[in-house]
Amino acid sequence: MNEIDKATLEKIETPPMEGWCTVQKACDLFEIVEKHKPKTCLEIGTFGGRSMVAIGLALKKLGRGIVFGIDPWKVEACLEGTNPEPNNQWWASVPWSKIIASYFDKLQEFDVLGYVSHFRKHDTECLGYFTKSSIDLIHFDSNHSQEVACRTVKDWWPKLKQGAVVIMDDIDWSGQNKALELMKELGIETVKEEKTYGIYLKK
Repeated sequence: MNEIDKATLEKIETPPMEGWCTVQKACDLFEIVEKHKPKTCLEIGTFGGRSMVAIGLALKKLGRGIVFGIDPWKVEACLEGTNPEPNNQWWASVPWSKIIASYFDKLQEFDVLGYVSHFRKHDTECLGYFTKSSIDLIHFDSNHSQEVACRTVKDWWPKLKQGAVVIMDDIDWSGQNKALELMKELGIETVKEEKTYGIYLKK
């Protein structure tokens, strides 16, 4: 990643995009894509698209590959499982039409439409679109309840190639922490861990 790449990634916060992916995490995503050169990438839980833009920009620089985003953008999916009540109240108040419009506007603004696709569906509805050992990179960033986070890892693990890049967001959350423990049992090698996210390789 060069200074031009970093300056472009900094624009996810100035002016702000919806979501919580920091510039530091965006740079880490860009660099891991640049290093491992994945062809088929998947993000479960795109929300405002910050991390999708980071991955898309890296693929664009490589000149190949695609990242599929999965997010139904529906409050029902956000409330699945056991979550704190303030969490449920926040998701119930999200202005989804604004989030969706901003997402697609930003994909166009960053000129990554040729490297990004989206399924506006629940991730369980998309499992059949991917064959066993077909995914080179996955970003787990959907519902953080323990039930959903662990189920998502179990469902999608067979779809990952050996050596696939695995990113887990919010590893400091209890639900995500359990999912991370599950991933360690299944077999991962740690590339990098920050307080709020980790990057791993599937063994």
